[in-house]
Amino acid sequence: MTKIKEDDDIRDGFFNDLFKKYKKNKKIYFLTADQGAFILKDLIKHDRKRVINVGISEQLLVSFASGLSGSGNIVYIYAISSFLIFRAFEQIKVDLILNKSNVKIIGMGTGFCYSQDGPTHHSLEDISVLRPYLNDINIYTPSNSISSSLISQKIYKNKGLDYVRLDKGKYKYENLYKKNKHLENLFVYKEDNFSKCIISYGVLINFVFRMYNKEKIQIIDFYKLNLNANKAIDYLTRFKKIIVIEENIVCSSLGSIIENYLADTNIKVQKIGVKDISNYKYGSREYMINQYIFNRKNKKLINEFIQS
Repeated sequence: MTKIKEDDDIRDGFFNDLFKKYKKNKKIYFLTADQGAFILKDLIKHDRKRVINVGISEQLLVSFASGLSGSGNIVYIYAISSFLIFRAFEQIKVDLILNKSNVKIIGMGTGFCYSQDGPTHHSLEDISVLRPYLNDINIYTPSNSISSSLISQKIYKNKGLDYVRLDKGKYKYENLYKKNKHLENLFVYKEDNFSKCIISYGVLINFVFRMYNKEKIQIIDFYKLNLNANKAIDYLTRFKKIIVIEENIVCSSLGSIIENYLADTNIKVQKIGVKDISNYKYGSREYMINQYIFNRKNKKLINEFIQS
């Protein structure tokens, strides 16, 4: 396979790296709940016995993975995020978290990714649902093919439970992800010192990058979320003001978590995101994001934050 470039699809970065490992390690299994992926044909062609489609049954998918993991295997499970996390939450809690399973949950299509399919496919509460278990699970959100490939490498090395909020699309960041240093949990876009920063993650940070990269403000991609984020939180204490913009429920996701971490400081944290799940509009992802996140009211708040 060719070397991954920044303008490749996010999924290519992840699955190309996974396929390399799949060919070398016979302990890797790939399970899907009838969710397709371009890489499946390559995995099946190489070794069809380690690719299992359990059908549209996310609960079975999770329990099956727990059993395979208990036998010493590394198990990847793949399904649409809104169904995998919410429908199989009890199995994730009991079979994976309590058993400390070496399972890699690949939730496809977070946020408004499947915008045309309506609210049943929106995945805006997955971080909120898993938040109580951040001591037991790492949550990753790739923003482009480069970070997606790096995340694939990280979860392979980890012997515990990981959740990758995989997405689709090609996004460019002027090759910053190849050049800039990053901490364990975040990418920092600029080298200069700033008193304010914008934090975002996933596809949404591409919107942030296009709209605010020219401003005199730091931009941070908080691509990994867990409780062992001390270095990342220490880094954030250098700022006087922080605004978190996310394609998720704003009251209980990353912004709320960061606000809780920094509660004993004088740092002002502002949160921008989706207020509730009563969003029954249909349209492109960009339309949905502009309706619920970068609407006129929120853009005014962001501009006031930058200019203050």
